[in-house]
Amino acid sequence: MKNRKKDYNIHKNFCINEFIFDNEIRSDVVRLISNYRDEFQAKRLKKETNTDIGMLMSCLPLINELKFYFNNDLCVSVATSVAIARNTNFNLRTHAFYVENAITRISNSWEYLFIILNQFYQTDLIVGHDIRDDIIKTKSNNIEFFEKNDSFKIKYTPLSENQIKEIKSLLKKEHKLFNISINKKKNMFTRVLKQKYTIDNSLQLLLDIYFSNEVKEVIALRNEVTHRRPLGSKYTVAPLEFIPGQGVSLNSEGWKSFDDIDIRLEKNLEAIRHAMQIMINIIYSNEVPNLKRNEGVKFFVYKVNCNNCSKTNLINKIALECFKSIKSTPICSKCNSNDTKTGEKIEVSDRYYYSNLIGYGNFLFEHLKL
Repeated sequence: MKNRKKDYNIHKNFCINEFIFDNEIRSDVVRLISNYRDEFQAKRLKKETNTDIGMLMSCLPLINELKFYFNNDLCVSVATSVAIARNTNFNLRTHAFYVENAITRISNSWEYLFIILNQFYQTDLIVGHDIRDDIIKTKSNNIEFFEKNDSFKIKYTPLSENQIKEIKSLLKKEHKLFNISINKKKNMFTRVLKQKYTIDNSLQLLLDIYFSNEVKEVIALRNEVTHRRPLGSKYTVAPLEFIPGQGVSLNSEGWKSFDDIDIRLEKNLEAIRHAMQIMINIIYSNEVPNLKRNEGVKFFVYKVNCNNCSKTNLINKIALECFKSIKSTPICSKCNSNDTKTGEKIEVSDRYYYSNLIGYGNFLFEHLKL
């Protein structure tokens, strides 16, 4: 792009051909997209994977949405911007149009990725003001359940204005809003995550990618474009050069350099692709770090193989000791047979361990009722 003619005459009504390009650009976009797209196949982070089926089913629809957003919206916007930067004479207005589209979708992709992780790690952060407002509104009532026509109904009775005023601030503190930011102090998601969990290697690698200079640069640019000034503008509100403050600035070549913008966009596309793959692997492998209070504590379950149906059960130590105390073998959760054999133990997270403790305990309770 450096060797091409540059046009900074943006104060005019542009011909539509300045925004819709010819077949040469189209063919280059097609080629670039084929290089950018990814299947995002899940990979095991450990040899032994204790997939949480319930959590996986909850996150899978969101993951699929993000995959298609990446392969369509994001890849097309980046490919178009890159192809135009490399194959057309530079025009500040029209090139800015495509770059703004690309950097906005890069920033959106990170938001969507962390919302999925927010769901997976169960941080309890609320992803929108509308959802939080509904929760607070509901909790500003006395809630009663009463029986009617062989079913239960809910009756809401509003609290007094003084009661609502008293609890509203408490409810806002209880139901915090989800927020991510390249400023670590303002990033509510990572703050809560680090307060709640001991961060493991996979999660730390993903966070390192997000807070890398290449990603921070593009997201900061997107924030400035969204909240302050168009990318393809000459007249902007900018910092004063001689004293602290702001004023109207004129830069005949625009306020942001487009040099190597194609390389910067492709680096960011690669960064979000890498982060998405890590996220998918984490969720598929149920790679949940221990809670802070269990830092350094190891949790184990045992493989229990069923000779009747060939299912491999994962059963916690407490349940196995109960069977041992009554001189019995563990019961298979699939076929209810006790023709089982206990094998090796494997390390799991505290969340999986307690989930197993409750889940298998409930199974045994139902089994004993038969």
